[in-house]
Amino acid sequence: MANLSGMKAQLEEARLEDQLAQLSQQAAPTPAQAPAQPAIAAKPKPVATPRKTAHAKAQTTPAATAADDGLLAWQKQAKARSASERVHIGAWVHRDFKRGILRLRAITDEEVTQIFERLLNAEFAKHKLPVVES
Repeated sequence: MANLSGMKAQLEEARLEDQLAQLSQQAAPTPAQAPAQPAIAAKPKPVATPRKTAHAKAQTTPAATAADDGLLAWQKQAKARSASERVHIGAWVHRDFKRGILRLRAITDEEVTQIFERLLNAEFAKHKLPVVES
């Protein structure tokens, strides 16, 4: 029985090799021989516009954008952030702080970053630490 299954495997292998040889001998169709397919107009992709924020104003030059072509989106963002010499500082605080910050923004007409910079500089000065110029 084992001999019979071995023979079947050899026959199957030989048949597959013959089929492969026949396929490799056939030439691929040239563009003139290929069936004509109707050209489908590609839908244009929307162009993303950069967001205007108070803290991330990175200068883009043609040379810089040409160098960034191979980067992923998050890598481009990280590069822009590092060029602006700014870092993100975050904290988990009570939700009432958010309400207070929103009210303070309405009163002072300042961005959140400006409010935090002003408050942190006041705290630095209170403790006789160097004030950060922004």
